[in-house]
Amino acid sequence: MALQKDKPNLKAIGTLMNAHQTILEERIQNTPTIMKIQMDAARSAGALGAKIIGSGGGGCMVAMVTEDTLQPVINAFLATGAKVAYEVNLTKS
Repeated sequence: MALQKDKPNLKAIGTLMNAHQTILEERIQNTPTIMKIQMDAARSAGALGAKIIGSGGGGCMVAMVTEDTLQPVINAFLATGAKVAYEVNLTKS
C-alpha cells in the first residue's frame, strides 16, 4: 500500500524495510554476515532502508535511496565486497 500512493513516504518505507530486515536477522536468522555488513554500510552512506530479497537468504539485497544518496550507497555496497550494485527505478503501472 505504501508504494501505491501518489507521493510515497520514502522515510516510512525505509523504516519498514529496516524493521523487516531486523526480523529476518533476529528471528529467522537467514542473513549472511557479509550482507549485514553491506547493508549497514549502505545505511551509513544514506540509504533510508536496506534488506535482503529473494528466497533462502542468498545473495541479493535492495536499498531505498534518494537522488543524493544513490552513488554513495552504491559505492558503500561495492566497498564492502558486493560484486555489482546498480540503480533500479520503480514506476507506477
